[in-house]
Amino acid sequence: MIEQEYINKIEEIKQNNDKLTDWEKGFIFGNDDSTPIDTRPSLSISQKAIIDRIHNQRVQGKGNEPVTEVRFKSDRRR
Repeated sequence: MIEQEYINKIEEIKQNNDKLTDWEKGFIFGNDDSTPIDTRPSLSISQKAIIDRIHNQRVQGKGNEPVTEVRFKSDRRR
């Protein structure tokens, strides 16, 4: 289940859809390749980060902030 915080952010983003890029519109509203983000059963960490970024830039009007991505190398064996 998607947390209420993200449901609220998605709704605010939808209300500012005239400010979205084509890619952002596809991500939020869905397109031929994907379903609308708010109809999914849950959100991944990266999907939440994208929603946060879009909300900050398009709704709150904040500038581009550098994205920090952390990756861990795993040699997991079974």
